[in-house]
Order: sequence, then structure tokens, then C-alpha cells
Amino acid sequence: MKKIFKNHDLFKIIGVAILFTAILTWIIPTGAFSETELVQGEISRIGFVDFFSTFVSSAQFFMHQALFLLVLGGFYGLLTKVKAYQALVEKVTKLLKGHEVVFVLATTFVLAVLASISIGVYQILLVVPFIITVILRLKMDKITAFGATFGAILIGVIGATYSSTDGINYLNEYTGSTFATLIGAKVVIFFLIYAAFSYFNIKHIKSTLNKAEKTEDKFAVEAPTNKKTSIICISVILGILVALQIIGFIGWHNTFNIEIFQNFHEWLMGIQIGDHPIFRYIIGSTGATSAIGEWNLLTLMILMALATIIIATVYKVKFDEVIDSISTGMKKMLKPALIVILVNIVFVLIYNNGHTDIVRTMMNFILNITNSFNVFLMSLNGIITSFFYTDFGYNGWLTGFYFASRFTEQRELIPIVINSIHGLAQFFVPTSLVLMAGLAYLNLEYKTWFKYIWKFLVITFAILLIIFLLLQYVF
Repeated sequence: MKKIFKNHDLFKIIGVAILFTAILTWIIPTGAFSETELVQGEISRIGFVDFFSTFVSSAQFFMHQALFLLVLGGFYGLLTKVKAYQALVEKVTKLLKGHEVVFVLATTFVLAVLASISIGVYQILLVVPFIITVILRLKMDKITAFGATFGAILIGVIGATYSSTDGINYLNEYTGSTFATLIGAKVVIFFLIYAAFSYFNIKHIKSTLNKAEKTEDKFAVEAPTNKKTSIICISVILGILVALQIIGFIGWHNTFNIEIFQNFHEWLMGIQIGDHPIFRYIIGSTGATSAIGEWNLLTLMILMALATIIIATVYKVKFDEVIDSISTGMKKMLKPALIVILVNIVFVLIYNNGHTDIVRTMMNFILNITNSFNVFLMSLNGIITSFFYTDFGYNGWLTGFYFASRFTEQRELIPIVINSIHGLAQFFVPTSLVLMAGLAYLNLEYKTWFKYIWKFLVITFAILLIIFLLLQYVF
């Protein structure tokens, strides 16, 4: 078995997950929820042609996620060729030398907080290549780099506080909850899980610092030849880009009822010269031009493209060098991008059956083991749905109404349980986009990561169950 998964283990593991899902469609009948009851359907088998057509469907539905990774790769491909960026990395690395633990703890906390309050998580990957480069130059290993970046994002998913992802929005809508509902419990979950994660990170760093084998960095930079290279301009450009990424993906209007960005957007797009809304013509009116706080990955890709043009112009990078560096950077991100497409095939296999699928049949079986609300069974159900529904928005849309109708007394608890368990599952299920893309980026084997993280998973699961039980029976 070890030999089978020795090379290209991520592709093989995902392949097993895809095949496993396809086989289940031949065994488990479909089902659909009618309020609190399951309406049993027929067995809807995935045929040979249907199976391979899901590859195309996955590429169509989730190309924006893969394209974002490619654009990110192109952006950093250019940066690595700019001497000012090289100097910036060198400067940051020297400043952090001797403060490795503090840097990892701070980075993990900041990224986790952003994931906890943002309308999505993939946009946070904008800063990940830079952070990984610094971590590896500080002679820390790949596991540390993964934990401080991709792992940190998943901590924020578990401990979501004011995150307004589609999944949480649906759960809140159907259960009548708000972002402030049980906010104290959400904050406690965030800090407890962050503390547990940090404990293992610190322990690992102390045992591996300066001992790790030299690790290949996709976007490594050369030491700057000119020690007097100024980093002010590149710092300003990147700082503005990161600032826009942060404020553009926080739900100011929907989450915090702050109207300033919404009002500004409406005012700007409404400015007319004669009968012509000039800024609407110039900027456009697609979803990518939404108000700050409602941006999407396309918006961020456009901003990265603009930043690329500005950097290439300011630092006088020749056009041919720009094209070569961008294409080289994109090639380095092909594997993570392909992983994203493949992972989503599992969801497409389920989703192709429309509003009836095998997951609902499995959910119904698990939840009917007892007649009452059971946090352990709900958690087990959350892991299963997270495996098959890679789109958490679909997960929330599907489960929210059913759980709210069936467990009316636990309505407020349901969003926390479903979201936190979803975040926990993302640390180990082979259909986790953040997990698998991160492992692909760092060329880190799945078994190596799982061997490191399993104790944290056990502790986190125990912490969550205790909190869920306290919320159910005490508060």
C-alpha cells in the first residue's frame, strides 16, 4: 500500500475519493428532504460516460478557483524577478531571524482572524507565497510553513465569528440566527482551537528549527546583488493590494451593517455626464465591480493584474521578461490548480442528480439512530457532508432548512455545529480544497501531514463536543 501512494499521492488519494463516490451511487438510493422527512428516491447510478463528463463539469463550475491560483502564480512569478521584491524578502527575513516562533504565532493568528471574519477564504492565499518564502528562508520546514498559512486559514474556518460565507448565510437564514448569535461561544472556540494548534506548532518548530532539510520553494528569490535597493515602492504597492484584499472581503454591509462602502459604490456608479453614467461605463457593471465588502475572486484577480502592470512599469521590466516570468509562475501553480478541479469532481458527481442525492440518504440514516438531537451524530453528519459537498454554500443551503425544521429547540446551536465541524473536516478530508491545494503547493505528502495533525484533530474534536454539549444543556 505504501508503494502505491509513494509518488503523486495527492492525485491517487483524490482518485480514490472520486471512484468511491461513483461506486456509492450504485449502492445507496437517492433522497430528498420534505421538511423533516426524507423522500426516498431511486438508485441513480453514475455511468461510464457520465463519470468522465464530470471532469468537464468540474472545470466549468470551478474554473474561477483554479484560475485564481494560476493568476496568483503569475503574479509571484513576476515578483521574484524584481530586485526590490528580492530585497524586501531579504530585509524581512533578517528582521525575523531569532524570532521564528513569534512570527509563526502572529502570522497564524492574523490569517485565522481574517478567515474568521471574511466573506471567503481563498482570497487570503494572496499573501501565502510571500509568507512561505520567508518561513523557509528562516530554515523552518514545510509542515511549519503549511500550518502557519493554509492551516491558519482553516483555524479561522473552525472558529468563524463574523464570517459571512454563503454556507453560514444560509444556516443563519434558515435557523433565524444572526452573526451575533452565541458570539461568545464562537470567540471561545476560536481562541481554544488557535491555542491548541499553536501548541503543536511551537513544539514542532523547536524540534525542527535549523534541522529541516532544504526545501524547494516555488517562488524563492535570489539574494539582491545591490544592497542599496529601495523597498519603499514595492512595499507600498503590495501593501495597498493586501489592504484592498482585506477590506474588500469583509461583509461590511451584510455582516456589520456599515453602509459607507455600499453608499459610496452607489454614488460613484450613479455619477452622470449628461445622460451617461460615466463610471459605470469605465468600471463596468459585472459582479467583479461590486461594492467593497462584496468582492469575489475575479475582483482580486483584476487587482493583481493591475498591480502586475504597475510593478512591471515602475521597475522597467521588459515585456518579454514579464511574459516569461508570468508564464513560469503559472506553470508552478498548475498542480494546485488541477488538484482544485479534481477535488470538486466529488461534489459534481453528487450534484448531477439535482435536488436528490445519496448524501441526504446517509444524513437521514445517521440522524435517525436516535430520536433526539445528538451533537455527536450531528458532528459525524457534518464530516460526511463536508467530504461530499466541497461547496460549503451548497452544504448550508441543503442542511440549514432541514435541521431548522427538525430540531427547532436547537436552532441557534446548529450553525455553530455545522460550520465548526466543517472547518475541522477540512484539515483531513481529501476533498478539502484548502488542504489539498496547500499540500500540492508545498509538495507535502498527505500521510506526512496527517501524521503531524491527528493529535490536534482529536483534541479539537473533543473541545468542540464539550462546547456543543454545554451550549445544548447549560446555556
